[in-house]
Amino acid sequence: MKESRSGRRRSEPREGSPGPAAGAPGGRPCSAILDFCNDPLGQENWQAVCLALLRREGVLPFTFPKDEEESLKQFTFNGARVTFGNVEFLRGRFGQILGEIAEGGKFPPRDIELLNTALAQARGMRFHLDRVLSPARDAEDTVFLRPLTFDLEFLLHFAVARFLSGLEPQRLKKCPHCSRLFLLDAMHRKRFCTDSCRTSFHNRVRVETGRQALYMRRRREALRQKSEASITEIPPRSVNSTE
Repeated sequence: MKESRSGRRRSEPREGSPGPAAGAPGGRPCSAILDFCNDPLGQENWQAVCLALLRREGVLPFTFPKDEEESLKQFTFNGARVTFGNVEFLRGRFGQILGEIAEGGKFPPRDIELLNTALAQARGMRFHLDRVLSPARDAEDTVFLRPLTFDLEFLLHFAVARFLSGLEPQRLKKCPHCSRLFLLDAMHRKRFCTDSCRTSFHNRVRVETGRQALYMRRRREALRQKSEASITEIPPRSVNSTE
């Protein structure tokens, strides 16, 4: 337990609780949807990635059972059990939508219509506010919005729509080097998600355009000329003749 400036005690973040995203540039908190689109997805981790997204979006409590396969059984995709292909399909769709917004700086009407079509499929969908009691007395209780539907497609489209609601499209960017999506803290003219990406991008451009090779040729020529000039400036050594 830590003490705040006001003197009130506040609890430490619990294990598994949401915090600054690991992949967020500069350690800044990042949207769960952006992390979902940015992070690698494969057969070995898709269940954990999907559950992490649902927890961070408040659909699941952080105290939910850790058994990934068992936890996902309650969710469906078009009435069937959720598979890796379903999650990969949604990830690709969201990445394309957010990428178009990041590159164009505005909301394409066709993408908004696609989200509206997905949201319209769950008419009358409601949420119920559930309270999660902590087993430890010194830890804080939490509440989360339990959906009264377990259609994964709708829930994730709803999360994307909530992320875009009120968002300034110019703040959403796509790194030209690693293609990661990120948010600007303010309206800065920043193109890359990290300094390392900026350096790597410009180095790659110099190599691909031949500027790096031209620079190296000029540098070698300058060093050669400097070396030749230093040799010619050395005075000849005098030879003392003995009689």
